[in-house]
Amino acid sequence: MNHFLSLSLAFSLIAVQAIQPENPITAKPGLADRSCVEQSRSPRFQEWLKHTDDTTQITVSYPDTWKLKTSNEKTLFILTAPLENEQDDFNENMNMIVRKLPPGSENVTLADLGNSVESKTATLLDDYKLEYSKELQWNEGDAKEVSYTGKSKTTGKNLHFIQRITINQGRLILITYTAQGGREDIYLSTALKIFDRTVFN
Repeated sequence: MNHFLSLSLAFSLIAVQAIQPENPITAKPGLADRSCVEQSRSPRFQEWLKHTDDTTQITVSYPDTWKLKTSNEKTLFILTAPLENEQDDFNENMNMIVRKLPPGSENVTLADLGNSVESKTATLLDDYKLEYSKELQWNEGDAKEVSYTGKSKTTGKNLHFIQRITINQGRLILITYTAQGGREDIYLSTALKIFDRTVFN
């Protein structure tokens, strides 16, 4: 149990920090980004794309206006939303972590896992505040969804997170939506669709 809880705490650290080096949260959009800005402004039908990871056979669906970066040593994927305008300096984003559970963790419950992730996350942000925590069904299995806010210790930005966590076929599956504080609603409906349309059964 102690070994597993330590591992789950490490997962929460990765979930909050993994995409920070990838995310241009302080840079103004340059010429390469302006097409994304204009694309996000333009009213048009939004096509949804699919990507299936060959190793895990997990499929993620996402709008064609978002950018997908596939697996590295930390995350299975990172999705970044387009910038809203030329003054916008933060790409809302989502990432997914999948880890095989270690031997001896068969009796660990989703509540145990969720509580350990929440407690660790609280130490990673200044002004941490839990917005809600609820249980739900996800891919025909039990899952936990938590929402919280806080200030990044590295950038000082106010951030809003939604995390959905489950145990599936001996794996921990965790998806995190990260938005700038006060702007989480801009892509919230899209983020919830990405959560719901991710298939791993």
